[in-house]
Amino acid sequence: MIVMTKKFLLLSALTFLSCIIISAQPEIRKVESDVYCKYSKEIAKAISPTVEEIEVGIQLKYNVPYELLPKISRYIRECECRKACYNYIFKDSVMSRYLHKVSIDSIYRDSINRLLIPVDGSKISGENVSLALKLSKAIKLDDAQYENIMENALRMARCLYKEPRTNVWNEEMEILKKTLTTKQLSFFFQKKYSKKTNYMVEVGWQKIVDAGLDAQLDKDKERAKAYIYYQEQQRISDLYRYKETQRKRNLVELDKNKPNMIRILETLENQKKQLKQNKNVGKDFVW
Repeated sequence: MIVMTKKFLLLSALTFLSCIIISAQPEIRKVESDVYCKYSKEIAKAISPTVEEIEVGIQLKYNVPYELLPKISRYIRECECRKACYNYIFKDSVMSRYLHKVSIDSIYRDSINRLLIPVDGSKISGENVSLALKLSKAIKLDDAQYENIMENALRMARCLYKEPRTNVWNEEMEILKKTLTTKQLSFFFQKKYSKKTNYMVEVGWQKIVDAGLDAQLDKDKERAKAYIYYQEQQRISDLYRYKETQRKRNLVELDKNKPNMIRILETLENQKKQLKQNKNVGKDFVW
């Protein structure tokens, strides 16, 4: 009970002091500036190895575009510089030093994440909001839409930083549905799955050709219909990934207008499975 009480009091103190730190930012910056002017050489020398290591770590972890490197480096140096000032401001208070450094870290983490979230493969925030930001020009996001998605992406990044296993998929879908127009959302999924869908159409058509079933089919029309079908299938799977009932209902509705090419491919696949099953049955009777 005593241990729990101590933990609760510590948490309360951390929360309270964090609020003070955030509300007093302008005054804190003045104190930092005064300290830095007095100890600039010592601070610069002390933080140099840390800054270099953080820069290298970010470049190794993320595919950082060259044009973003100067701004990221500036953020890292400024962050470490500000944190180092508190070694002088609060020489005798570990708790105060720690809280101020944590607060500064979180501010600059957001600033760096804002640059890195739209970068390919960053995996800092949700997969879909990150992609929407990366495709901002292609799907024609206006400034308000971009900022809304970015703010949500930053919030998710903070959550994932604390709890990396958090599932944010459904939340992402809701954000995109509310923020994007129907046309933009459709184009988002088209861009997301264009390579995969084209591959599925190419492979599927080749199977039909190999089976000698293409003679009576209009190649261009059938492939176009199959492409649209696969795209819609992917869209439904994404929108309702963790909503099984809605996902199944929408897929059943989609299958009511299944293109000929898809039906033929399903028939070929069933025949292949049946042939394999028959062979396995035959093996069971070999003495």
